[in-house]
Amino acid sequence: MKAQITQFWNEGKSGTEIATLLHITRNAVIGHVTRMRERGVILRVAEKKTKRKGKRIVQERPTSAGWRKFVVEEPTPAPTDLTRRVSIMELQMSECRFVVGKDEDAGALFCAEPVTQVSYCSDHYRMCYNPARV
Repeated sequence: MKAQITQFWNEGKSGTEIATLLHITRNAVIGHVTRMRERGVILRVAEKKTKRKGKRIVQERPTSAGWRKFVVEEPTPAPTDLTRRVSIMELQMSECRFVVGKDEDAGALFCAEPVTQVSYCSDHYRMCYNPARV
């Protein structure tokens, strides 16, 4: 059975496909693959199936009902014109607490833009908090 698992795995079949062919569980297949790798058997590395569409990444993930697509938004880059950077001692309650760099004397430097939500400005809030996935 180990030879069959190795053959199917190196052919590019998934753990679920191998389990179906050999009438065993997917966890048994993954366990065999893990133990064979620990013993030094050379096996292919499974790739993630990812498709890029513009600013969105569509990832296909296995679920109990088969493969399902999840949409993950790419983080918005932080604004590049950070003119005001302050140390922790200069930071006020209503200013963004996103760390944007460090200084030899002051330590961490913060964004300090006006806060719109929680502890971050609107740009850094979008970067730090991902929307719930449906």
